[in-house]
Amino acid sequence: MKREAANHGDPDINAWLERIGLADYAAAFAANDLMAVLSTGKNPVLAHTFLNFMLDEKNAYNNFADFNGYQPPQNNLDFTTLQSKLALPDSVAPAIMQRDDFKTGLTYQTLTPDGKSLWDKAWADFRAG
Repeated sequence: MKREAANHGDPDINAWLERIGLADYAAAFAANDLMAVLSTGKNPVLAHTFLNFMLDEKNAYNNFADFNGYQPPQNNLDFTTLQSKLALPDSVAPAIMQRDDFKTGLTYQTLTPDGKSLWDKAWADFRAG
């Protein structure tokens, strides 16, 4: 496992991305936040308007840069664009998700019944000391 880190001497910039070396390529966990609209919601038009607002590139960028710091899933907000808008140093490039990261990226999946049983036993053993 290789951890690519960057802070470029700036205490306000500290990012890392773990790349796990597998047989033919290095993979990293790839994911993004999700938003959804409930099928039983009382204001479906307002809910869809909110989603459209948050998915608008300008609003998604402002939410990322000025509020929560999570990179939005916008095709046009790649490292080059974010670097020019936020004056990011080259050293943080590995921490910025690129479209290709989702092709080889690892994702968290639901445990199988056998896996859940192993997890539950390990957790019970841990709690028991």
